[in-house]
Amino acid sequence: MDMNTFILFGVGIVAGFINVLAGGGSLITLPVMVFLGMEGPMANGTNRVAILIQNVSAVTGFARQGYSDLRQSLLFAACTIPGAIVGALAGTKLTGDWFNRVLAVIMIAVLVLMFRGP
Repeated sequence: MDMNTFILFGVGIVAGFINVLAGGGSLITLPVMVFLGMEGPMANGTNRVAILIQNVSAVTGFARQGYSDLRQSLLFAACTIPGAIVGALAGTKLTGDWFNRVLAVIMIAVLVLMFRGP
C-alpha cells in the first residue's frame, strides 16, 4: 500500500466519523484528495460516493435506535433537491482552476458558518 492510499484511508475514516455525527467531513477529504494530485471535479465526484455510503449507514443506524421521523426526513430531502441539481450541473460545467476556486470559496464559507454557530 503506497503512502497516498494510507493517507486517504485514514482521512476517510476520520471524515466518515465526522460526517455521520455532525457533517462537514468533506472539508477534510476534498482538500486532501486535491493536495494528493486528484483534479477537483474528480475528487468531488469520488467524495459523493463516500457520502452516499455514509448517509445510508447513518440513516440505518439512527433508525434502528429510534431516532428517525420518515415524514420530516423526506420533507427535508425534497427541499435539498433543487440545490443538488443546480450544484451537480455547475460542478460538471466548471473545470480546472475555476472548479478549485469555487470549491475553495464554498468551503471557506461553510467553515465560517460552522464556527459561527447557530
